Amino acid sequence: MSDEKEHQYILKLVLLRDPAVGKTSLINQYVDHTFETDYRPTLGANIIAKEIKMEKINGTTKLIIWDIAGQKIYDLSRKMFFQGCSGAFFIYIITRESTFEHIENK
Repeated sequence: MSDEKEHQYILKLVLLRDPAVGKTSLINQYVDHTFETDYRPTLGANIIAKEIKMEKINGTTKLIIWDIAGQKIYDLSRKMFFQGCSGAFFIYIITRESTFEHIENK
């Protein structure tokens, strides 16, 4: 056991883009190793936390993952969710080219 103090980090990440591209499914798979077969759109934002142990640097990182709704009605309010973000993932479906084009347009 080392006397070195444990490092702790908190990172806020957002997943963005069109509805029904799999943002929630990606988060569920990463955090809980689950998959829901029925589609239920996210309303506003869903916030999920995952803690990661990093033994090599004697630390932990807490990921605060914001699953932000992709519906157009949330375009204006979505910007307030970006405050304090450490990173963003833009999600698209390769079989629906328009979902990639919407990323380029933003």
